[in-house]
Parts: sequence; C-alpha cells; structure tokens
Amino acid sequence: MAIADVILDTYPYNGATTTLEALWMGIPIVTQVGQQFFARYSYTMLKNAGISTGIATTADEYIQWGIRYGTDARLRQEVAWQLKQSRQTAPLWHAERFTRYLEAAYREMWQRHVGSF
Repeated sequence: MAIADVILDTYPYNGATTTLEALWMGIPIVTQVGQQFFARYSYTMLKNAGISTGIATTADEYIQWGIRYGTDARLRQEVAWQLKQSRQTAPLWHAERFTRYLEAAYREMWQRHVGSF
C-alpha cells in the first residue's frame, strides 16, 4: 500500500480495515456513498478524519474524483497532508473523543425521542 498514490474504494461494499490503514498512511481515497450501512464505511471514516475530498454520490462523480486525483499531484499531496494532520485532532483517530461524541448524539436522540411522547 505504501506505493499507492490514491485508493479507489469498491462499491457498494466499501473498504473497512483497508480504508482505515490507507487513511492512516495518508493515502487519499475515492469512495462512492451508498444507502446501505456497508456502502458508507469509507465515507464515514473520511468525514471523521475531516476530509470531504474524494467523496462521490454518483458513479460519474466517482470517476471524476479518480481522474482528478490521478492527474493532480498537488491535490493528492494536500489531502495526504490533511490526513497526517488529522491524527492530532480528528475523532477517527481518538477513540475516547469519538465515544464522547457518540454518547452525546445518543443523549440528544434520546431526549428528542422522550420529548416526543
């Protein structure tokens, strides 16, 4: 994986461990978001790393992101740098902070649900 410039994620079954490893190594990823849980893994990891670049909602967007990453070395370097910087602050790399955010989301959902009765 260390020789990769960009990872083209599979659809509709996104990467999981391989996505996480690629992001940790600072390798940009192109992914297409689906409706099913298993089609949203890479999207969720990218967003929790603070990256929106490379996320497609259609097959055409996916192709365009692949072309853009493939032809724009500066963009790849910028996203790689953002990924490395995200190790310091992003919830993806900080399980305790991620858990606090998740718990807060659960509390908010619970309060909304209980408040609706």
